Amino acid sequence: MDPSIDLSVVSVDCPSRTLVHNTVAIKVQLRKDGPAKIEVPLSIERAGRTLVSQFVRFDEGAAEQTVNINYTPEEPGDFVLTAQLPPQAQERTTVNNSSMFKLRVEADPIRVLYIEGILRPEYKFLRECLSRDPDVDLISFVRSASQREISVAGVMTGSELLTPERLEKIHVVLLGDFEANMMDDSSYAALKTWVENGGGLMILGGYQNLSENGLIRTPLADLLPVEIAEGGMQQIDQPFRFDLTYEGRRHPAFAITGDMAQDARLWNSLPELKGVAAVKGIKPAATVLARHPLANPQSADQEGYIVLATQPFGKGVVTVLTADTTWRWSRLLRLAGQSDALYVRFWSQMTRWLSHRDMVTAQTALQISTDKALYQRGSRVALTVTRNPAVMLPGEEGEKAALELTIYTPDNQTIPLTPASDVTNVNRWTAAYFPGRGGRFQVLARLLRSGSDLANQQTEFLVEGSQIELEDPAPNPALMQQIARTTGGLYAEITDDPAVRKLVESLPGEPRITSKAQTTQIWNSPTLFIGFLILVTVEWIVRRRNQLI
Repeated sequence: MDPSIDLSVVSVDCPSRTLVHNTVAIKVQLRKDGPAKIEVPLSIERAGRTLVSQFVRFDEGAAEQTVNINYTPEEPGDFVLTAQLPPQAQERTTVNNSSMFKLRVEADPIRVLYIEGILRPEYKFLRECLSRDPDVDLISFVRSASQREISVAGVMTGSELLTPERLEKIHVVLLGDFEANMMDDSSYAALKTWVENGGGLMILGGYQNLSENGLIRTPLADLLPVEIAEGGMQQIDQPFRFDLTYEGRRHPAFAITGDMAQDARLWNSLPELKGVAAVKGIKPAATVLARHPLANPQSADQEGYIVLATQPFGKGVVTVLTADTTWRWSRLLRLAGQSDALYVRFWSQMTRWLSHRDMVTAQTALQISTDKALYQRGSRVALTVTRNPAVMLPGEEGEKAALELTIYTPDNQTIPLTPASDVTNVNRWTAAYFPGRGGRFQVLARLLRSGSDLANQQTEFLVEGSQIELEDPAPNPALMQQIARTTGGLYAEITDDPAVRKLVESLPGEPRITSKAQTTQIWNSPTLFIGFLILVTVEWIVRRRNQLI
């Protein structure tokens, strides 16, 4: 290998944001100095792990080229990636063999289809809530403003709305309260197949859909996690606060702080719901998440009426909510000047769970991020670590876990940091670090309980130190020869006396031009003063003749 060779990553052109599972084109500009022909792999790395790579061929002599490399992210988050060329034997410097860049990978928007029979309060508040969610793309349809305006049963057949082709693009379907014949059997059959293939369906109970003439008369009957009461539906109208079951307290839709007992108390502090559709009981494969405090005399175990239940169907999931007044969690609190954050959180987390987004986030119990990807030496690096409370970690409930944060410097030193807990969020920690040198730094966050590693996550950031020229002050003959050829100049090694003498003798003899500066003061010149008096006199005469004085 020619000792004068040098490979460098000049720049990286990459979109700052992309969607998960979407291919992003990364343009990397590369340069090679030196006479040798070479073929090397260009890789895109994250925390030392190669994500994608391809070989790049350089011809003889100095060369520069732009390489397009495609990368398809598999998980959402904020990532620091590195475009890397491998160091070569006897390469002059390797500090320019890589370049870091930041990429935010966002999850696909959750496409939600909400079909409602009438314009009831539950529809109004839920539609507003989902419309404000930046991760939700909502499509809503309501048949009429009130029950009195329905003159013909089956105003909407639904066959043009719930086609297999359209359902293929939907992640979650919410069915409001309407009679069974509002949609035809082909729509229900398409919806059943869609759930079986992985869709998330939620039934928002009411007087129509959970009655004996409701969904039980459609192809969706097998999907329902509850048994419909015979002889007509009973409505329990008295206000109530539901009781979360053990499965409900562990469900991602009700996760807040990570402490199940504390979360249950928070949900119980919400305004009372008013009314529940009394279904007969639960199906064998279903799970009850919340119950009414009143015992259901039709159930074998005499437990409370079912408020929220779910069951898997094929690759999908079906959930039934028998209460239709969750809007009270928003309206009553807002009227009292309080936040409706728990109402927003319930529907946000339930929507994500129905769309199977929890299966993605469950893989990362911890998330660690920096405020930037590139820093100057001595500047403040702000680190943030967040724990996902929906991820259940091993150990006893309520047992406290400790966060350990470690910096790994470019020269393999280990620096422990003391993270500070966020007083407003028990699942968030912050720390700061001031790097004293340049290079690539790695950060490792570990969540420990009794010395056992529960979860860990890492990231990296780059610190600019000295300039590359100062990192390697040795001359670059190949580059200087290239500059001389390009500009029509000459090059000679300083130690090559004959070459230096020849270079000096070849310099053209240009005439020497000298300049001399001379200062003259004119403010006290008699000629200038007389000229000034003449101008003032002429002005006075002109004004006098024109009667301006």
